[in-house]
Amino acid sequence: MIEKRLKGDTPVCDAIIMDYGGNDSDFKWKEIAECPEDEHLPNTPLDVFVDTYHKIIRMLKEKGIRPILTTLPPLSAQKFFHWFCKGLNKENILKWLGSVEAIYRWQENYSRAVEKIAVATNTLLVDLRGAFLKHRRIENLLCEDGTHPNTEGQKIITQAFLDFFKIPRKKR
Repeated sequence: MIEKRLKGDTPVCDAIIMDYGGNDSDFKWKEIAECPEDEHLPNTPLDVFVDTYHKIIRMLKEKGIRPILTTLPPLSAQKFFHWFCKGLNKENILKWLGSVEAIYRWQENYSRAVEKIAVATNTLLVDLRGAFLKHRRIENLLCEDGTHPNTEGQKIITQAFLDFFKIPRKKR
């Protein structure tokens, strides 16, 4: 999609916020539930994710567009597990995972990869994960699915961007 949008000589924007990794780090849980003994890869294996991210950043910079990366907001492993397991064999999925907390650690790998990519490519980074982790009860900042930020989580994201760009928040 990005290649298609970047065709031509005129930049389509000055900057672009890149928020990738959440869906990339996810798995095909139905397949895991059916065959927990098999090897299962995430939607985008980490090495492919990293290579693709580097390629996108290069393409954007060549077009004069400033990429701004974001770390992934953390997920609530318990809530996410119960959400994606609806109608699936939870015991088989847990057999494959080893523990529910493995979901959190796996997703964290992608967020850490984004941090490393930002450093390696000298690209701006907004630390959404860090902003969330300042709060004691992350699950209260997420929707029922345990992964998407709810209204309170969106406020954390907004504040992280305001802080990053040093924009004072309006008083209500």
